[in-house]
Amino acid sequence: MRILRRLLIFGVVIVLAVSVLLGGFWLIDPVSFRLMVFQPVREVRLFAKELGGLGSLHKIERISLPAAEIVRIDKSHPDQINIVADLYRPKSVDESVPGILFLHGSSPYGRRAALVRMVGAELSTRGWIMLAPDARGYGDTDDPTLLDSAAGWAVDTDIRRLLTYLVNIPGVDPQRIVVIGHSIGAGHALEGALDDVRVSALILVGPARFRDGIEGSVGRWERVRYSADRRLNEVVSEELLLKRYRNTDIAGFASGPLSKPGHIPILIVDGELEGSGNQIYLKSIVDQIAAPVEYETLQDTGHYCGVRSFFGSNDMYYREEQFRRFPDVVDRFLATYLAKGNKDVSE
Repeated sequence: MRILRRLLIFGVVIVLAVSVLLGGFWLIDPVSFRLMVFQPVREVRLFAKELGGLGSLHKIERISLPAAEIVRIDKSHPDQINIVADLYRPKSVDESVPGILFLHGSSPYGRRAALVRMVGAELSTRGWIMLAPDARGYGDTDDPTLLDSAAGWAVDTDIRRLLTYLVNIPGVDPQRIVVIGHSIGAGHALEGALDDVRVSALILVGPARFRDGIEGSVGRWERVRYSADRRLNEVVSEELLLKRYRNTDIAGFASGPLSKPGHIPILIVDGELEGSGNQIYLKSIVDQIAAPVEYETLQDTGHYCGVRSFFGSNDMYYREEQFRRFPDVVDRFLATYLAKGNKDVSE
C-alpha cells in the first residue's frame, strides 16, 4: 500500500512538473510551442480523422512520390518577393492542356502538404500541368518585407505573377487556366484570381469559415497558428489577422461580386466529415452566388480529401476510394465549363 501511495505521488509530481514546463514554454515562446508540441499531436489527430483511424488501416495505401520539378520566380521589383513553386506536368504534351494553379492552405508544410502533392501527381497523369507555389511566408518563398502589415501578407500580386508564369509554360492552353485554392488558399484564390481575365474558373476546396472572426475578435491561439504556420518569430497582431480575414472571406465575395451575373464558373468542394454545420454554412454561401456555380460534398472524406502525410514527408497515406473523388469532380467540372477554345482571354 505504501509503495502504491509513493507511485501515485510520484506520478502526480511528474504530471505537475511537465505541466509547469509546458506552460512556461507556451508563455515564453508560443510559436515554437505550437510547432514542437502541438503540431505532432495535430498530425496524428488529423491522420485518424481523415483516414478513419485504426479501423481502416487495411484500406490505407502508402505511396512515395518522386520530387517535383522546382521552379523559382525571381522578383523584378523591390516590392516583390522571390517565389518558389513545384511544377507537375505530363511526360509529354501533344496538344495544349489546362493549366492549374494550386494555392495551398494554412500548414507549416506549404506546397509540400500531402493534398497538394497528390493532386499535382494525379492531374499530371491526366494530362494537365499544375503549378503549386509556397505562398509568401511559407516554405521556400520569401517573407514579406513588412511582417506587421496586412498589405505585406496580401497575395494578389504574387498570384498575378504566378499566372503570368503559368500561361507561358509550353503546352499550357492560355484559354483554360484554373485556380484551385484549398482552405485559406481558397480565400487567396478569390483575393488574387477572381478578377484576372486570364482565369477561366475557380475551384474552392474547404474554404475557411471564420465564424465571428470577421467582425469579432481573434484569440491568441489563432494568432499563434498564423505565425507558426509561416514560421514567424513573433505572434501577429489581432488587427493584422482581422484585416486578412476580411480580405479573404468567402462570405464577403458571395454577397458582393459573386452575387452578380457575369463572373467565371465557381466550384465549391467540401468533405462530408467536415460536419453538417460546415455544409449548412457553405450551402448558404452557394445560395448567394449567381450562376454558374456548383457545390459538391465528397462522401466519406474530410478537409484533406482523403490524403495525409507526416511532417511534409514524401510518403503519402490515402484511401483510394476517398481521394479519387476529388480529381474526378474536377474532371467533370472542367469538361462542363472549359471546352477547348470557349474563352476569350484577350486583354
